Amino acid sequence: MSAEYGWAANSVVEYELVLANSSIIQVNKNNHPDIYKVLQGGGNNYGIVTAYKVQVYQQGEVWGGNYVFNATDGTNKALMKAVRDFTEYNEDEKAGIILTAVSAVGGLLDIWVMFLYYNGPEPPQGVFDNFTDIKPWVNNCKTRGYADLLSFNNWAVVK
Repeated sequence: MSAEYGWAANSVVEYELVLANSSIIQVNKNNHPDIYKVLQGGGNNYGIVTAYKVQVYQQGEVWGGNYVFNATDGTNKALMKAVRDFTEYNEDEKAGIILTAVSAVGGLLDIWVMFLYYNGPEPPQGVFDNFTDIKPWVNNCKTRGYADLLSFNNWAVVK
């Protein structure tokens, strides 16, 4: 595993499940496909999962970073609309956002910090346009290794 890339889980391919009668079964898409489908969706009424196997793949470069916006009435409304639209209309499973409100210096500084992520070296045109159109005053998004993106975001960890 490289520090630049790393490994990422794709999906659970098999579960070891203890049933109510104490029998243990291996559940995958070929063996107990109905239970497998339920477990993929988070169902927990069929037994206790005691082990699982995941499919992994090597993670290449990703695009991501932060946008920072001043919290003003206009920006607040525009961001809420943009987040709503992204949540409702974005169909690109590789794109993700986390928006956080930050109040610092005893309330003298009110900002929005948005963490953006695209699971690929560059997002397609238009994926994050609703946010860039609001004109963040900080935009440090770029292509980088996954580990670099994660360690870069440590600036936001409150110690």
